[in-house]
Amino acid sequence: ATAWNVTGYKTYADYLAGWNNNREFREKNPKFAKERDERSSEIDYSGFEQEKKFMRLLVKQW
Repeated sequence: ATAWNVTGYKTYADYLAGWNNNREFREKNPKFAKERDERSSEIDYSGFEQEKKFMRLLVKQW
């Protein structure tokens, strides 16, 4: 399966706030966080770097 995830922030402060909110969510929902980590470990990321670079190019052009 192929999945794309694009996240954007207007400022670096918005990025930090998003990271902090995600951390708080993980602390409040440990079962969900554990399941997400387990499922993430099953994903083959061998082609991730190439797609990441390609996506950066698309975002810059957009």
